[in-house]
Amino acid sequence: MNAEDFEKRLSKVEELVAQKVKSLEEQLDRQIQQNQDLAGEIQQLQDEIMGYKHRVEMLSGMENLMRDFVNDAVNEKLEQIKPKLFELLKQGHGQGIDLTNVQTDLTLHKVSKPVKFSTDTVRGKILWIAANDLKGKWAVGSEYLEAAQEKGWSLKANSLYPAIAELATKGLLGKKKAEGDYAYRLSEDVKLEERASQ
Repeated sequence: MNAEDFEKRLSKVEELVAQKVKSLEEQLDRQIQQNQDLAGEIQQLQDEIMGYKHRVEMLSGMENLMRDFVNDAVNEKLEQIKPKLFELLKQGHGQGIDLTNVQTDLTLHKVSKPVKFSTDTVRGKILWIAANDLKGKWAVGSEYLEAAQEKGWSLKANSLYPAIAELATKGLLGKKKAEGDYAYRLSEDVKLEERASQ
């Protein structure tokens, strides 16, 4: 093989190598672009999932607020018409009707929803008290503070009231007016699942 043939073969090999390298670079660029596109789609899906989760939480809270609002409105209307009904009873109409304890408690929708909590947090302490100490009874904020003190938990009013309001907004606690204050209790559709302490 003379020098000229060697140069030709070497040039051909270099050309083939350059083509192969270029092909591999193009494949790598396409793969990188596909991965970036896929990462973007995954991020978009995660954002959509978080958006749906937020909407579900908001709708759940609105459902409980609407139920409490309807209950309060109906009970208020009953209180307004009770005197007229008593007057009718005095006049002999509606014999045998007892209106002394007439009230309403509407349930628009019940879906059991498990809620994980930890008594290491303020909200977790509130949920535990609502479920175990109060056992579904309506109670004002001061009663939650008393229950926390009895358990030896450090729970202050300035941390309890914002947390208890947030739990009510999310629908985990029911809320109603009670003698110039608000009373709270664990929502009937909430099932608590305690997390292990860290």
